[in-house]
Amino acid sequence: MSFRRTAKINKYYENITIKPTFDDAQKVVQDLTEDFVKGNYEEIYIAYNRFDGPLTQTPVIEKILPIDVSVFSNVVKTSGAGSPILHNYEYEPEEKEILNFMVPKFLNFKVFFTLLENSAGEHGARMSAMDKASQNTGDLIDRYILLRNRARQAAITTELIEIISGAEALK
Repeated sequence: MSFRRTAKINKYYENITIKPTFDDAQKVVQDLTEDFVKGNYEEIYIAYNRFDGPLTQTPVIEKILPIDVSVFSNVVKTSGAGSPILHNYEYEPEEKEILNFMVPKFLNFKVFFTLLENSAGEHGARMSAMDKASQNTGDLIDRYILLRNRARQAAITTELIEIISGAEALK
C-alpha cells in the first residue's frame, strides 16, 4: 500500500504469477527494455520472493538494468601486489553482436525465473495453509467425537440409573 503512495505504477500484468509462461516474461522484458532504451528509467530493479522451501520465502530486490558489464571485462585482478592480467580474447561474432543476442536472453530468463520463484512460493504457502487447515479439521473432528462419546456415555449412564431405580422401586 505504501508503494502506491510513493511511486506511479505504469503497467500492471494481471495473473502472470499464477501460471507463468515464458511468453509472459518476454512481454514484461520487452516493455522494460523499450522504456529503458527510451530513457524513461535510469535503472530497473526486480523485486520477488525467492523460494527457499514450502515454509520460507525470502524477499529479494535485484538490479537488472543496466547490466553490470564488468563481468565481461578482459582484465583479471590478481591477488597480492601483482599487476592485473589482461586477457585478449577474440570473439566471433563481435562482442557487440554477442551482447545484443545474449542480453535479451538473459533478461527473459531472469524475469521468467523470478515469475517461477514467486509462483513456487505462492504454491508452497498454499500447500502449508491447506496442510494446517487439514490438521485443524482433524483436531476438530477428534474433539467433537470425544464430546459426542461423552454425551452418549452420560445418556447411557442416566438410562441405566433410571432402569436400576425403577427396578428398586418395584421390589
